[in-house]
This record gives sequence, structure tokens and C-alpha cells, in this order.
Amino acid sequence: MSGETGAVRLYPVTEVATLLAVSRDYVYDLINSGQLRVADVGSSARVKKRIRADDLQAFIESRTT
Repeated sequence: MSGETGAVRLYPVTEVATLLAVSRDYVYDLINSGQLRVADVGSSARVKKRIRADDLQAFIESRTT
């Protein structure tokens, strides 16, 4: 866990798409292909996909030249 409170920052798919300046569909493609890790949160009836800040950072760093 990170930060003083131990809280982990989770980003919704739409926010990740905005941060990367790509479409939501592209982010879902990255998730489905295993290139971007995702955490499923919520009840089994309404699961929401969230991307951890450290996973997003690792994804960006893996594509930085």
C-alpha cells in the first residue's frame, strides 16, 4: 500500500482513458489483452473495473523510451 493512510488510488476506466488521451475502448482492449492490470470492485451483480495508480504508472513506464 502507498501513502500515509495506506490507501491505494484507483482510477476508473474513463479517467485512465482521459489521462492517456485514448478511447475507453482502447483501455478495455489493453485490459482484455493483459497489458494493463485491473481490479474488479463492487458486488458480483455490479462489478466495476478500476486501475491501480501503480499499475497505470508501470504501464506508462513500460512504454516510455
